[in-house]
Amino acid sequence: MSSISQKLEQKYPPAETLSDDDQEVALDLVVKNGITAQGMVTFTTGIFLADFALRLGASNFHIGLLSAIRIFCQTLQIPAAYLVERFRNRRAICVYSAFVSRFMVLAIVLIPFFFDLKSGLYVLFVAITLKAIFASIVGCSWNSWMKDLVPHDRLGQFFGKRLFYTTLLGMILTLIAGLFMDWWIQIFPQAVLKGYSLLYFVGFSSGMLGVYYMSITPEPRMKAQEEHGFLKSLKKPFKNKNYRNLLIFTMYWNF
Repeated sequence: MSSISQKLEQKYPPAETLSDDDQEVALDLVVKNGITAQGMVTFTTGIFLADFALRLGASNFHIGLLSAIRIFCQTLQIPAAYLVERFRNRRAICVYSAFVSRFMVLAIVLIPFFFDLKSGLYVLFVAITLKAIFASIVGCSWNSWMKDLVPHDRLGQFFGKRLFYTTLLGMILTLIAGLFMDWWIQIFPQAVLKGYSLLYFVGFSSGMLGVYYMSITPEPRMKAQEEHGFLKSLKKPFKNKNYRNLLIFTMYWNF
């Protein structure tokens, strides 16, 4: 085991076994993390991000690029899978990557206070790109972590419940944020961008709370590595016909 792996294991030790009570606490933390992550996503993406970019002088191309960056960065889940296999501590990878990713939101918060419109647009794209890069690493390690944490006979029920809570919260927060921005624009028409900064700061705070929940959620120890190399492991899922069909469908859907 490398020195880095040893340090990660000392700070975020994987659990050899989880009691039923420990598992329920862990699942509750996963729900809380989902709720806080939804708060961040609601305030920092979608219509609010698009309008923020437009007010910085973004063109139609820029708006399309904002949408494409997140999808393009998903390809980085391939090297992220190598990180998971290399260090075998998914909680540590998630926590550190999520912290960097969500810290980029703070950079966006500061744009109206320290940059002109042109420079602010560049900062926005750099921040969004870095945020998406590290978020893709989180996604890869998180999915592997949840596969071992959530009982297989409860996967559908658990994530359905979690999705219900996060979707409902997203709808409510979107309405609240929209009403807030309508009010802000009427009261401070010359400082619209600073109103968005307030939204982004709330999103940043919610995202960092999610990092905390993530850091205290136990991680079952990964199973022993198989003898074949990383590339062979990467190719293995493609031998499954149903997986290939799902992959093709997903590619067309996202396109």
